[in-house]
Amino acid sequence: MNNPNTQFESWRRLLEAQSCGDGNAIDSLVDTDAFRYSDPNRPGVESYADWKSAVGFWNNALKAHHYVREARADGDTLWTYNIQNGLHASTPLMGADPNGASTHVEYCALVRFDDCGKIVGIETIADNLNLLMQMGVVRPLLPTHHSDEKAVNYKADPVAEAVEGEHRASAARENQSLETAADSTDDGVKQRNLRAWTDLFGVLNAADFDTMDQFFDADAFRYKNVNRTDLGTYASWKVSPIAHYHAFGVQQYTRQAIAYGNNIWSYNVQDGKHVGEPWMGVPATGKSLHVEWFSITRFNAAGKIIEINSVADVLGMMTQVGVIEPVILTP
Repeated sequence: MNNPNTQFESWRRLLEAQSCGDGNAIDSLVDTDAFRYSDPNRPGVESYADWKSAVGFWNNALKAHHYVREARADGDTLWTYNIQNGLHASTPLMGADPNGASTHVEYCALVRFDDCGKIVGIETIADNLNLLMQMGVVRPLLPTHHSDEKAVNYKADPVAEAVEGEHRASAARENQSLETAADSTDDGVKQRNLRAWTDLFGVLNAADFDTMDQFFDADAFRYKNVNRTDLGTYASWKVSPIAHYHAFGVQQYTRQAIAYGNNIWSYNVQDGKHVGEPWMGVPATGKSLHVEWFSITRFNAAGKIIEINSVADVLGMMTQVGVIEPVILTP
């Protein structure tokens, strides 16, 4: 049987070992033969040896420090929301010389364990586009929902940055903990929220953008995505799924989800084809689009969505559309 506290402690120790470059400690936490890794930006990195090599290279180049911001356990899987802070001060990366740039990357990982508590699989979705922008490998980009506009320079809200900075500092001080207390939320409420999340996708896939309003508390809603600080309110966020549909005819679905309290943690997929409107100055090419993304969605007592916190493979989207040249994050 898997113990949630043991799972969380193993993951925390793995991140600590990565931060310290302790390969032996990493080995001790993983079933190296059974282990499999998956990341849409790292094709071909699947085995333990390949993953460990890639992790070591990037951590050394960026002097990266990892910690868990939040985690939830579900059977043999630990759902995690993580932070990687670093400094590009040693090894050249992807053509960029060390420039002392600070890096901050948010990433989600589904960590799978065997019955002995060893890690046998990691699936990650990371904010790799933001990482490359911070390093200067990719020019500053802000995905725009206006199809007739080209990419504009990313300008973060300094107030929001200050608030987020304090959140990160607080999270580091508290060393983060796994929510292990029994979930007292009524099962009917959790199932209602799960149905609402999947039903919302059905409405979006049908381009019924009037009905989608019924799923949200528009006044209370907030959207959180480090790449899209411009989409905080419901009114500003709503134009994004509409624009995605008009450009790509996207169909969205949830691959996996768990309900905990008033939150839905979900691993989602968006498929489409660029046959509609231009996107960030790129005309329709007919190319297929496949984007994976992770979200924590919070509901109020009435079953309305009041927050979506997401990490998406925006880098993969930008390369597939042709906004930037293809980038593969391997050593």
